[in-house]
Parts: sequence; C-alpha cells; structure tokens
Amino acid sequence: MHQQREMMHLPLTSLGCRQQIGEIDGCMLLIVTIREDGDKRKHKKLHWQEARLAMVHEEGIATPKFDATFGGSVNDAGQALLNCAVA
Repeated sequence: MHQQREMMHLPLTSLGCRQQIGEIDGCMLLIVTIREDGDKRKHKKLHWQEARLAMVHEEGIATPKFDATFGGSVNDAGQALLNCAVA
C-alpha cells in the first residue's frame, strides 16, 4: 500500500491556510494467514502488524483529510501526515 501511494511535496506557489491541526494514532492488528493445504483450522499463522492513521484539518473547519499506513515505518507515517497537510 505505501509503495503505491504517491509522495506529496509542499507546494511552493500557493499560500495554503493559516493553521492546521494534525494527529497520528496507531494500533496493533492481528493478522491471520491460513495455509491452503490440510485442515485450515489447524494451520493458521498469527502475527501482529501496526496500522497508523493520520488526520489533518484546517482550524475552524470540520472537514478532515485522512491517510493511513499499514506495517510501514515511522517515516511512512510522517509522510502520511504531510500528505494530509498538503491535501
């Protein structure tokens, strides 16, 4: 997912807004992988992976912009927050 997302950069020609409010939150999700051979109930592999959600909205406006990373690094989460701020 994070390889498919296009990285946004700060626009140099537009002024933007006066102030934005941004947040990032994350949680651990349980991932279940099932092998195809044999009894599918007994051949499950469980592991945890972190998902992060970034949200930014302009002060005084209740229309937020969202972006998310799944299993990415801290830099990916920072890029997601920047993508929201630029959008």
